Amino acid sequence: MQRHPKTRMQTKLKVPLGIRSNTNAHSSQFKSAATVEREVQEGLRRRRNFLMLLPTQTHSALSGIATSSGTSPDDDIGLSGLAYDMDLFDATDGQEISHEGGEFSDAVKCTLEFAAQSKRGNSRYGKGAQARRQRLKMMYAHWDAQMEQLADTYLEWKHGPQVSALMEEDGHEFHVSVIGTFERNNCVLIHQRIEEPANVALLRHGLLGCSPVEPTVAIELCTLELYHRL
Repeated sequence: MQRHPKTRMQTKLKVPLGIRSNTNAHSSQFKSAATVEREVQEGLRRRRNFLMLLPTQTHSALSGIATSSGTSPDDDIGLSGLAYDMDLFDATDGQEISHEGGEFSDAVKCTLEFAAQSKRGNSRYGKGAQARRQRLKMMYAHWDAQMEQLADTYLEWKHGPQVSALMEEDGHEFHVSVIGTFERNNCVLIHQRIEEPANVALLRHGLLGCSPVEPTVAIELCTLELYHRL
């Protein structure tokens, strides 16, 4: 029996200088290495611009997370003077954001988890986002529960006679920081009636709190109306 010589099929492996996107679809788009590099740089640029809008304390926290994960800190974040100018404050003035509704802590927490999820996975980010949604749901429920009282009190303040708070004796008093159009008062005394929500008491004084239950910061209604017209 005559054996036929084996023929070798010579193949050339082509190594593409890029990647192919959406390979599971009927049609795909080939991206060159230069295109991928441009997209990566654009994503990094958007990330830096996003982080520059955050407070300086958040920048430090992000750098700490990056360092603990074994990567270099975000040293280029915060070099913008605008980012620092937006965060200048007097330490004696106290915190201007109420933590009762959880807006400040939730924003910082979700920002940190969003920045670190690519290095530590998405499981903790999912839990953090779920906790934030639950907190916001409770905050909205607190606002909805007193919305009718708030509306009535606002109409009374807007169109009714002004009643002096010095004649009221029942209830108790608390202090808030009030933000106006041109000034801020760090200690304003507010009289709260018995079984009256704090924001209802604030509305009787022409103010609205920044959180639904125990506000520590309030904004003048005239300032809010001016902002609404802008």
